[in-house]
Parts: sequence; C-alpha cells; structure tokens
Amino acid sequence: MFMLIAICDDEPLFCEQLKKEIYLYSSKYNLDTVVEIFYNGKKLLNDLRFDIIFLDYQMPGLNGLQTAKELRKINQQCTIIFLTSFPEIVYDTFQYETFRFLIKPLNINNLYEALNSYRKKMDTYYPISINKEGDVIKISTKDIIYVAADGKNSIIRLTNDSIHCPKTLAKVYSLLPTNCFFKTHRSFVINFLYIDSYNKNSIKFTNGEYAKISRDQLKYFKSALKTFLNDNAI
Repeated sequence: MFMLIAICDDEPLFCEQLKKEIYLYSSKYNLDTVVEIFYNGKKLLNDLRFDIIFLDYQMPGLNGLQTAKELRKINQQCTIIFLTSFPEIVYDTFQYETFRFLIKPLNINNLYEALNSYRKKMDTYYPISINKEGDVIKISTKDIIYVAADGKNSIIRLTNDSIHCPKTLAKVYSLLPTNCFFKTHRSFVINFLYIDSYNKNSIKFTNGEYAKISRDQLKYFKSALKTFLNDNAI
C-alpha cells in the first residue's frame, strides 16, 4: 500500500517528530510511504496530491479550519487528521469531514490507531492491472489465491487461471490490499480468503495447492490472520 502524507504545522520540531513516527509505523507494516512537511496552509493548498493530511489547528495566516474549508472546495477525497492543543474545537472540525482528531503532545498509540483505521478503510479488494503476454488486463485482487516468485518475475495464481507476470514478487505485493494478503515466505504472498488450513511449515488453500511459510514469519502470520478473520466475522 502506498501513502502520500502531508504534515501542515508551524512547529518544525513537532513536524519532524510526527514524520519520524509515521516512517517507523510504515516500516513496521512494510508500507511504501512518502511524507512532506508544510509550515502554513497557503503552501499546502498549492499541492493537493495527498492521501492523508495532518493539519494543525493553530497556524499563522490561514488557521487549520480555514485551510480545511479551502481544501474541501477542491479536494473531497483526501483524509484530514486534525492536530491541536485545544480539544474544545473538536466539533468545529467535523464540518470538514475530519477523519481523526489528535491532541498534542503526540500520543503514539492514538497516531497508530488513526493510521490503522485509515488502512482498514482503504484496504478492501480492488482491481489491479497486470501485463499478460504483452496485453494489459485487469483482475480483481479478490480472485488472487496466492502469488509465487519465479526468479525476477512472479506467478499470480487466480481462482480460474495462472498468470506469468514480468514483475517481482515484491512489486506485485506492493499493489495488493495489506489487510487481505501476507508474505509468508520470500517466495510466497498469500490471500487469507482462500486458506483451508496451515501448519508450521505450509499453508493449504481451498483449491488443494500449498504455499510455504517461514519459521520467522509464523507468529506474525497468525496475528495477521486473526485480525483478518475478526474483521470479516459476521
């Protein structure tokens, strides 16, 4: 999963602290993330490419609410997370479809909860484009049972087909929803949806095929699978 994140705050030390923590979070969950810093709302409004914007309430010039108001006129899709030392203004931020509200000083647990919730909101099955024998085709990530490394290429095993893809396993993995897929081994990325059973060495899929699981990934695999099952329980 790729995230392009902006921090808009007039406190340089706080910006650097938040940036560092976002990169630590991204490293922990193997996410591809870019963070850019803006020290006022006017400069931010000149660059609206971002998936997530951490927006300080109290800034010189345009304050956070004014910046959010202008932002929503031209970008309805980005996720806004407000930052403030004044919790009493929380209700004022809701009119701009605020996703989260973080109180300063920064609480790491609250930051992680906000990012986890954002990923959960975004990480549903979706279509991706794959090069197949010179043609670009679109497949649903829901139809992928597993992806296996094939040298510098990969094999995408679908419910009704297998595609030889001229991309590395790592590249294909980066395109997949992170709450549904897991890299169990340097040669395999699996879809939780199609697991029939597993042991400490391998995973059996509902189609009868198997994938390897490495010893050092087993604990993390069990935790991620439990989360997936809980999130999809009826």
